[in-house]
Amino acid sequence: MRLSVFCMVMLLPLAAFAETVEYTQHLELAISDERILQITSAAGYLEVYGVDSADRINVTATITVSGLAQNKLPDFLGRHVLLTLGKSGRKAILESVFKNQRKMTADAKIDLTVVIPKNLQVQIDDGSGRIDVSDLDAALAIHDDSGSIHIRDIQGNVEVEDGSGKIDITDIKGNLEVRDGSGSIQVDRVSGDVRLVDGSGQMTVKDIDGNLAIRDGSGGIEIINVTRNVLIKEAGSGTLEIDGVKGKVTIISPSKISVDEAYKVFESVLEKRPASPLDFHRRIQAVREFTALPAAESLAAANKRVANILRQAGLDDMPAADPDRLVEAEERALYDRVIALGEEVRPLLAAREYQAALERLATLREPVDAFFDGVMVMADDEALRHNRLALLAQMRGLFLHTADLSRLGG
Repeated sequence: MRLSVFCMVMLLPLAAFAETVEYTQHLELAISDERILQITSAAGYLEVYGVDSADRINVTATITVSGLAQNKLPDFLGRHVLLTLGKSGRKAILESVFKNQRKMTADAKIDLTVVIPKNLQVQIDDGSGRIDVSDLDAALAIHDDSGSIHIRDIQGNVEVEDGSGKIDITDIKGNLEVRDGSGSIQVDRVSGDVRLVDGSGQMTVKDIDGNLAIRDGSGGIEIINVTRNVLIKEAGSGTLEIDGVKGKVTIISPSKISVDEAYKVFESVLEKRPASPLDFHRRIQAVREFTALPAAESLAAANKRVANILRQAGLDDMPAADPDRLVEAEERALYDRVIALGEEVRPLLAAREYQAALERLATLREPVDAFFDGVMVMADDEALRHNRLALLAQMRGLFLHTADLSRLGG
């Protein structure tokens, strides 16, 4: 009993030092010929809105740290918080992120209020937390891992990529594209074409002055008042209600995929260990679309065959193939195609356009089939054999940027 009492007496003063502390910082940047504001933010609330008379960017950042003594705050800010506002060319750049997160000993978030000129384009890359954007006369692009998104009064095209969380968009004068992993989507009053891709969640779309295209995994869909055509692809589980469409309505039934096939798609992406739920979702969608292509079965089998050959050969970290050692016409043709496609898909992969990248790589079917039909991979000549293995590794590497397609093989 004495020991228990002693422990409590010793612990109470320590707990008393731990509290929630806040620090507020203001940043300002005059705008001259900048046309874009790029925002990179970590966990926390982000509000961005435009003002007609503004000639500069004003940022109010509130950093909240839980479980930290007040006297430890300056050291925490110096070690773990990066908060900057600057310029690069014709782009203004706001960074609000955490450094050395593995060494952080307290929970923290950064809430941002950003006031900008209305004619400034905005690009947001956000980790988690609610996002509110309003009153802009320029384009808006948001990439968000998780958290709700609320957008209103934008005169320009809007693009949203979201991993999870509610999305609410109102009063857009421009085209709208939304790619969402999970969470409800509500769109109201858009003067332009609308394209929505949703994994799961209720979808409500009203008053669209343009075309509407929807691809939905699961969840109900309600569509009211569309002036032009409506295309619905893969209307998954859930109710479908349509009213007030002036153009043509086309509904394409979902392609059937077995549980086993779905698991293989999942495994192929899991091998890459995507860094975020949104990136995982985009890769899943891309591989699933790829499996419907005529070249998919052959290329999946080729990837599996190449993976087995390389594993049996016991060769890791192979150098690129030497074009001077290519003997057969089929291997030269494959090499040329691999090099050309590498240049084509590099910007697509950088933009995380995995589906477009796989569609381009599907053109490898014929040169790959021709290679295996006309070339002896395991040649007696060691240099020739290693060069052919290196070529196959290069080919497989193009696919591995998105997923391990060998997992799709039989």
